[in-house]
Amino acid sequence: MQARTKVLLVVLIVFLAGLGYLGVRIARHGFSAREKPSRLEELLARHARKIATPAFLIYAKCELLLGRDDFRLSTEAREVIRFIYEKAHGIESLAKERLSILGEVA
Repeated sequence: MQARTKVLLVVLIVFLAGLGYLGVRIARHGFSAREKPSRLEELLARHARKIATPAFLIYAKCELLLGRDDFRLSTEAREVIRFIYEKAHGIESLAKERLSILGEVA
């Protein structure tokens, strides 16, 4: 085996060992809202909140457009708005699910 191959193999083993350690640590301790959240937990929660709020606003606007008949939207426009409505609801639900997994980290 060449020296370069050995170095790459060692780096890969160390990387996989680090991932394994992280996985075991999360599996044993999980994410807790009582303890001080890690930087990763804070980052994930902040990101999920940034996604959830605009998704909810898009969802609400689409719901308003679909619920009113006096806008006289074409069939194609209604289909597009319904598609956006469903996708925004899915994104909002996913973001809220991520926040509940993280225990509403600040």
